[in-house]
Amino acid sequence: MACITTERDGGVLIATLSRGKANALDAETLEALHAVVQRVTEDDEIRALVVASGSPRFFSTGFDVGEVFRYDGNQMRSFFSTFIDVYEGLQAMPKGVVAAVSGHAYAGGAVLALACDWQIMTDAPCGFALNEVDVGVILPPGITRLVVNRLGTGYARQLLLSGEPVSPTDALRIGLVNELAAPDEVLPRAVSRAQCFASKPPAAFAAIKTKLRNLTGDDGSSDRDRLDPFIAQWESAEGRAARQAILEAMQR
Repeated sequence: MACITTERDGGVLIATLSRGKANALDAETLEALHAVVQRVTEDDEIRALVVASGSPRFFSTGFDVGEVFRYDGNQMRSFFSTFIDVYEGLQAMPKGVVAAVSGHAYAGGAVLALACDWQIMTDAPCGFALNEVDVGVILPPGITRLVVNRLGTGYARQLLLSGEPVSPTDALRIGLVNELAAPDEVLPRAVSRAQCFASKPPAAFAAIKTKLRNLTGDDGSSDRDRLDPFIAQWESAEGRAARQAILEAMQR
């Protein structure tokens, strides 16, 4: 079964994560996501993108712990570089991108949602968390800037230092998401929002996205060029111990 499925709804492409119940991100899934980003960016007939989930309870729980936590520094650099291509590609895409957050969004899954222009989240009980601190990870500057620009330093500090999940109601209140919807309305509402984006004059829409990125301190440089501190922490004794503790807890 494909880890991502796609379908067209007029000028909107719907890309649905379909990797198990939690949509844990492995190398294959990131490569497939990157291919979707490239396709939408380059295809003039596609005017907007919806990133959705085939799971009713999970958007994505982030990286596949069983696979990724065993990576050495070189493997992680390659893997995370593809993740950078995905989240930077979504932000730079000259078209509207909507996240249909149908359930839990943790770590890399939360970053994936935040890289979109608009987030519609289920109002059913679930969590939205940037819990990288719990696994001894230092976020690259681009992700930190994305969170601060979205939330301001106060709420960004709260989420990044605590790693604690917030509820859908709190996610809406602090600005992590734009809308809440009943579970069966998340995807239809996301497609409707994407169709709205697709109806806008494309050159004007793209220019506004670019100006907004420039105003928030995005100078066009890539986190690919700023990965050394991330990899150093990944390879540190502290980072290895944090990951090992999580792997051992999963086996109990």
